[in-house]
Amino acid sequence: MARDLSVGGWSIGLSASGLTNPCWRSQTSGRGPCTITNSTGTTLDESLGIFHGLDVSNSSSAGLILSGSATALMDAPDSVQAGQITDVKTQIVLCTPDVAPSTSLNCNTGLGSVFTLKTLTTPVDVTAGQRIDVTVTISFN
Repeated sequence: MARDLSVGGWSIGLSASGLTNPCWRSQTSGRGPCTITNSTGTTLDESLGIFHGLDVSNSSSAGLILSGSATALMDAPDSVQAGQITDVKTQIVLCTPDVAPSTSLNCNTGLGSVFTLKTLTTPVDVTAGQRIDVTVTISFN
């Protein structure tokens, strides 16, 4: 609000508590959340649970619509076959104020801010290799 930063790209995060997180980060990091983003940074890597292709659209009747896909436990070892999703969040990337919002999908400041967070009443079970499709609609009344 004070124009210290400008709004960049969006992401959706899918997570659960540590040992049941739905994505695989690496042999050293183990499980982690899945992140679906519309940012174009070079640090985005599906083998780290970060997926490209988040679609961001605006509907006058529905509001802001974020939708995309991730793959559960991609590249996980055979001993890791199942996970859960208990939380869904949206996040915005924050850029330095000299970056215009229309050009900010790759500002790479490392700054982000949670915009929404929903803990699911019933966890969603996922299996290794399963495609996870998610749509989040944000509206204000």
